[in-house]
Amino acid sequence: MDNEIDVPLFFLCPISLEIMKDPVTVSTSITYDRESIETWLFSGKNKSCSVTKQQLSSSDFFDLTPNHTLHRLIQ
Repeated sequence: MDNEIDVPLFFLCPISLEIMKDPVTVSTSITYDRESIETWLFSGKNKSCSVTKQQLSSSDFFDLTPNHTLHRLIQ
């Protein structure tokens, strides 16, 4: 018997490919795990959404909206 659980893809962070612990949404409407997107943005090398490649303004870096619905679904 296989004990693996099928995890929906939208539970996975597009950067880390891990199940999100603290999902947040950026201005492009893409949801990431907070730690992954903060590392992505604050490393200084990336100024765009990793999925859409759309440029993010510096105010977008601080406008990470918690995705409470997804967080509840993952729990």
